[in-house]
Amino acid sequence: LPTESTVGNHTATVKAVDTYGASHSASLTYKTYVNQAPVITFNYSGPTTLKWFETSSASFSAKDPEGKTPLKFSVVSDNAVSAPKVSGTSATVNVGDGKGTFHGTCTITATAEDVLGLKAEKTFTYTVLENRAPQLVKPVSNKVFQNAGERMNMDMTAIWQDPDGESMTFTFVSDNPEVATVSNSGSTYFVKAGKTGAATITMTAKD
Repeated sequence: LPTESTVGNHTATVKAVDTYGASHSASLTYKTYVNQAPVITFNYSGPTTLKWFETSSASFSAKDPEGKTPLKFSVVSDNAVSAPKVSGTSATVNVGDGKGTFHGTCTITATAEDVLGLKAEKTFTYTVLENRAPQLVKPVSNKVFQNAGERMNMDMTAIWQDPDGESMTFTFVSDNPEVATVSNSGSTYFVKAGKTGAATITMTAKD
């Protein structure tokens, strides 16, 4: 095979001589090149760190800069959530699944090999974050009502925040509905005083 020292233009001469000494020569000029590795192109415009509910897709393709065919092309993933779909010298892969079935790091590796055995490799690694629970950012103080019928308002979007930016739903349970009841309008909740006594209200936020 050609090496760096033999790349360039060359002339080969063949001379034929018969038994009587007559001869004829023919020359051939040729050029040699060093074999070039296949080129793998990776296309992805999304983030490399995804929230658990996010998903995207990426693609790989391979070609030989010298036009040699066929190429051996493969794409493998170390996690089934990104199982590659390979067709010829191109492939698509899922980046995350948007279902929360996987969190952690996933590495995808594409390999291309030409007919002379020269290989190229490209890897892509992404991370899916684990789902995080809503956080209480503004605790609610105990409330003393002076009269039946009084009420207090609570804006849940100011009291709770979801670190993943997800929407939340809220539930309230009063252990003594005759003393205090809860109603809501959208994300604003109202606690209304009833009979004299004490009540504990438990609120829960869910993403």
